[in-house]
Amino acid sequence: MPNGVVTRGTIVIRADADETIGIGHVGRTLALAEAWRRGGGRVRYVAAAPMAARATDWIRSAGHDLGLLDVARYSEQDAHRTAAIAGGATIVVDAFGSPLAYRSELRARARRLAIIDDVGGPGPWCADLIVNQNHGATADRYPGHDTASLLLGPRYALLRPEFARWRALPRRRDGEASRIAVSFGGADPEDTASETLAALLALPGARWRAIIAAGTANPRAEMLKEKARRSGGPIQVVRRPSSMARLFAWADVAVLAGGSTVWEAFCVGTPVIGIAIADNQVPASEALGRDGLWRYLGRAGQVTQHVIADALGALLADSEERQRLSRAGRAMVDGEGSLRIAEAIARL
Repeated sequence: MPNGVVTRGTIVIRADADETIGIGHVGRTLALAEAWRRGGGRVRYVAAAPMAARATDWIRSAGHDLGLLDVARYSEQDAHRTAAIAGGATIVVDAFGSPLAYRSELRARARRLAIIDDVGGPGPWCADLIVNQNHGATADRYPGHDTASLLLGPRYALLRPEFARWRALPRRRDGEASRIAVSFGGADPEDTASETLAALLALPGARWRAIIAAGTANPRAEMLKEKARRSGGPIQVVRRPSSMARLFAWADVAVLAGGSTVWEAFCVGTPVIGIAIADNQVPASEALGRDGLWRYLGRAGQVTQHVIADALGALLADSEERQRLSRAGRAMVDGEGSLRIAEAIARL
């Protein structure tokens, strides 16, 4: 375990956030930023404007500088201004769909370039380090990756330290499973939470309780709260849980999107029912499903409330399967991935 990582100098993190792509790219890089700062280094952020207000607040409240660029995303001007802000420092890009020309321009101007990716694709990648934290990520997804070092798989899941702390605590469960956590990221672009709320209300009996974490970038969060209130069901909708780690430790089962939140739940040991809410989540989501590491239902927009209700009812009733999924998740994600990545960047 890479305790005692020493980091020097500044890294510049480029991560965008809006209602379309959500705020997950910012969320996971903040875990890396915290690990880098804990080692003694400094962090600056760069993002394309407009940026989701929650992501802006999140970065600044963590004590990091943020430069907002009023230029076309991934344009030549974007690359030049990002590199100018970096001033020769190492740049870390977590920006979905960044094109080769953009990466090439950044690498030519930065000391080193690291890419956080979820999908893969043909090279050249024009990077010194590529991170893909997803299950099923292999080197053959990155043909022509030049001389870039590859950090692949959930061993490198970008999690904040609180998840490792909660992972160390025993999960005690008495009686029937009844507690359900729901999260579909910061924006939930296809309103999958509403479909899941309807599924919850279709569950038999009334002994279950649910907490839906509606992201602060979700434009329908207040409407979701009102739906839950009118339903009269044991459903609480919160905009900003005080601790996602605590929420997952509370839950017997979670219904989640196929992003970084999955690794958070796995680390704590919460069994997960999964729905991909973006195309770039599908390959990793399918791989987790094939290997029996979660109950994968499919792509948002194609998964009905009846399918969600059936999956929830079955998992809540199956103690052995919940225990198996809990053990598998904890074995896969130990919560130290951000430290490992910080260590790798420090060695570049």
